[in-house]
Amino acid sequence: MNIATFVGMVARADTHPSLAVAPTPAPTSGPIAPGPVAAAAAPAVSAIRPVDDRASAGRTDTSVPISLTARDFARLTQSLFNTIGAAAMTAMTVAAGLSVTVMLTGLALGLVSEAPGVSSLVHVSIFLCLFFAGLAAVGATLFVGLVHLLPRALQFLFLTVRAPWFVPSALVCSPAAGLWRLGLWWEEPWEAGLTGLGLVPQWSYRARKYRGRVDGRSVEVTQHVFGGALEFRFRVADDLPAAYIGPQKIAGTVGILLPLVRCPALTDAELLLRDGQLVVRRRWVRPNLAQLTALVSRMETLSVDLVTELHTLSLLAAQWRQLRAPGEDRWRSPWFTTPAIARYLDALKHSIRGCPPPLATLERVVTDAAIHHQAKAWLLSVIIHRLTAEEARALALAGPDGEPDPIVALGHAPNWPAWVGVHLLVLEGGPEALNALQGLVGAASTPGPLVRAGRRAILKIIQRQGGIHTLTGHLSVVSDDSGQLALAEQGQLSEAPPR
Repeated sequence: MNIATFVGMVARADTHPSLAVAPTPAPTSGPIAPGPVAAAAAPAVSAIRPVDDRASAGRTDTSVPISLTARDFARLTQSLFNTIGAAAMTAMTVAAGLSVTVMLTGLALGLVSEAPGVSSLVHVSIFLCLFFAGLAAVGATLFVGLVHLLPRALQFLFLTVRAPWFVPSALVCSPAAGLWRLGLWWEEPWEAGLTGLGLVPQWSYRARKYRGRVDGRSVEVTQHVFGGALEFRFRVADDLPAAYIGPQKIAGTVGILLPLVRCPALTDAELLLRDGQLVVRRRWVRPNLAQLTALVSRMETLSVDLVTELHTLSLLAAQWRQLRAPGEDRWRSPWFTTPAIARYLDALKHSIRGCPPPLATLERVVTDAAIHHQAKAWLLSVIIHRLTAEEARALALAGPDGEPDPIVALGHAPNWPAWVGVHLLVLEGGPEALNALQGLVGAASTPGPLVRAGRRAILKIIQRQGGIHTLTGHLSVVSDDSGQLALAEQGQLSEAPPR
C-alpha cells in the first residue's frame, strides 16, 4: 500500500468525498408483511419482532447470538492451548537435544579413554567438538521452536489485552497502556473536531475514548490501543428488533438498518443493533457524526415492511464487499451467491410462507426498480403457489416488465415474469405450452427452482389432459377430437403411430 492510499484511508470524514448520504426514500404505505420483516398490521417499529425458528428443526436462527463473550472466551482458550502446546513441544525438544548431546559426549569419551596411547589433548579436542556440535544442534532446535511459539504467544497476548470483559487483561495491559498514554500527546486524524462537537475525552487503559451528546443523542467513540476499527455506540429505543450485518453474516430484521446501509461512508462497516444499543464499527475513516446521528434518528422512525427488507438485501448484495466473499459450498443459492444472504433468505422464506403478503405488496415489489431482479424472482418462487389464477393474471400485468401471455413470459427466465407464466400454465395451460416448457426446462441458464417448477407444470398439463409420461420421455395426451392417444410434438398433437 502506498502512502497516498494510506493517507486517503485515514483522512478526516468531514472532507472525505464518500460522506454524502444517499437520500433514503420515505416509508411507503401499504400492507406490511409479517415475520422478521414487519409487524402484521401496524407500521410502528415497536411492533416488529424477529422470527423465532428455534421451535422448528432445520431452520436458521436469525437472532443475534445470546453471548458474544462466550465466543471470545472460546477463541482465547483455544489460543492459550495452542501457546501451551507450542511451549511444551519446544521445551521437550530442547531437553531431548541436550540429553542426547550429553549421552553421546559421555559415550565417546568412554570409548576413547579405553583406547591405549591416546593423549589428553585428543580427549579434550573430542570433547569440545562433540559439545559445540551438540550446542549448535540444540540452538537450531530452539530457534525453530521459538519461531513456532512466538506467533501463538503474541496472538494470545493480544487477545487477552483486547478483551474488555476479561478482568486479568487490565493487569496485563496496564504497563503498556500507561506508557502509551504518557507517550502519545498528539491526536489521531479521526479525533480532530470531536471536542468541537461536544464530545469529551474519557480515560481508558485500552482505548482512546470520547463520550458526549450530538443533537441530543448520547454518542461514544472508541478506538483500541492497538488501533483497528473505530467503534460508535448510540442509545436507541429498546423495542427495536435485533439486527446484525457483518463479515459473512447477516441476522435479525436487517431492513431496520436501511438508512445506515444506504450511507456511502458506512460501506463495509459492521452494524449491530440489540437491546437498545446500536454499535457501528468502521475502519480508518470517521463518518460525519452529525449525519450519522440523523441516520440513527431516521432508523428509529422507519416502518419496516417486505419492500424495505428486499431493498436492504439488494443493497447488501450489490455494494457490500465483505458480503461478497466466497463462502461455504453448502449454502450456495441460485438467487444470491453470497452465503450470508442465502442463509438469511432461507430463514425469511418460512416467515413469508407462514403468512403470505397480499397481492398489493407483491405488485409493489415487482414494480420497484430499486429491488434486485433476483430478489423479485426469489419472492415469487416462495409465494407463487399461493396465488389464484386471477391474482397471477393481475400480477402479470403489473409494471413495465409484466407479460400477460404466459408462454411468452417463459422467455423472460430467470426473471420474475417466468414464474408467473409457469404458475398460470400450471392452473390453465394446455398442450400448446408443452414445447415452451420443455425449452425452459432444457435451457442451461434456467435456475434449479424454476426447472423444477417447469417440470411440475408439464406433469400438471399432462394429467389434466388425461395423458401419461412415457419411459422414453415422450409426452402423450388424449386427443379431444378422436379420443386416441397422441404425442405432443412441437407444441401440437399428432396421432400416435399404430402398433
